[in-house]
Amino acid sequence: MSGMTLWIVDIRKTWDGGGWSNVYHVNAGNLAAAITAGSSIVAAEKAVHSDGVAFVEMEVRPALLGAGGGTVVALSGNGAVAFPSAVLAPFVTARCVFRPNTGKPSQKYLRLCLDESSVNGRIIEAARLTAITNNYLTPLMAIAAFVDPQGQAFVSATVRQGVQQRQTKRQRTSRPGFKRGWVPV
Repeated sequence: MSGMTLWIVDIRKTWDGGGWSNVYHVNAGNLAAAITAGSSIVAAEKAVHSDGVAFVEMEVRPALLGAGGGTVVALSGNGAVAFPSAVLAPFVTARCVFRPNTGKPSQKYLRLCLDESSVNGRIIEAARLTAITNNYLTPLMAIAAFVDPQGQAFVSATVRQGVQQRQTKRQRTSRPGFKRGWVPV
């Protein structure tokens, strides 16, 4: 793929006072093409997220540090799925696995605001898994620019039927007197 640059697309969302993002990689010849690919990814994400999830912004930047030329695109709108009456906590996610031909798979954790009735014994119901496959995985696999962090195209994608738990506000905590890095002698 000569003339192609690896770009990072960071899609930021909010719900119930908290925010998170999902990061994707795209191969594109320029910033405009990377934004176009990122917009297609946003559309796929909106199709499976609850209408209580607001899409805030999309940052597009070169994967090569110091390359410059990135931008932040303001997003509007919410997800397309009706907000459930009995929603599970935001740390309950659906895990999607994208496999390239060689190397390790890439994973995306989707905070979909799952309904309690759509999860039975930590297993997401079949209808919801089918909706994620049809409205998220299939459209992403159709985007030729969507690649893994090494720039390889994906050959398959699946959604795990078991729910995953991911921290929502991951921060490093320190104790008084302890510093990271330098140690006094």
